[in-house]
Amino acid sequence: RAATGSHVLFLDDQTLLGPTFLQQMTECIADDHIRRATAGCATPLILTGTEVCQGQPGRPRKPAFLGDPTQDYRRGERLSSVLLHSAVFPRELFEHVHFDEQLAGGYDEFELTGRAVQELGYRIELVTSAVNQRLPATHPAARAERAGPACEAARLYVACQRYRRGHWRPVKAALFLLLALPHALGRDLRTAGARGAGDFYATAGCLWQ
Repeated sequence: RAATGSHVLFLDDQTLLGPTFLQQMTECIADDHIRRATAGCATPLILTGTEVCQGQPGRPRKPAFLGDPTQDYRRGERLSSVLLHSAVFPRELFEHVHFDEQLAGGYDEFELTGRAVQELGYRIELVTSAVNQRLPATHPAARAERAGPACEAARLYVACQRYRRGHWRPVKAALFLLLALPHALGRDLRTAGARGAGDFYATAGCLWQ
């Protein structure tokens, strides 16, 4: 709400801006503005760069059927996710959607960009040469956020919402819930034995909330 410019970039203390990141993003925004003006295209654009963490390159991943962001996008495939701390958003987007702070494990990012693409018609473009450095998480709380019942519940919720917004909405959403809930229970039981039933109950409680 405090932003006054046309675009927003979210940074944290684990992100180091690449030397040409802002320049490349500014040039892409300017080029897209010219294309939209000359071609009459009014579809807003979200830009996402890439990142490097401990020498390992990272780029946006798409969710698998059960919601885990484990798959690479195919060449030419429409993007629906970003790397949050390497992404530039039009400020006007946040007049319509916002981050759901109840969603743990970074799934609030998937929910926001999914709604932007599926409901509002935004485009997401990957700028592979715009690279930021990502520092590894050292605080236990940061690592814990990516696991546990709250994260599992967020995964299930966001995936179900994605299917509800897509084609064949009732069928896909029902099929997802039919498969995802037993799968989550089975995974908890395999991981923690009988205690896994308690973990699944906690996940179900978070999902209900």
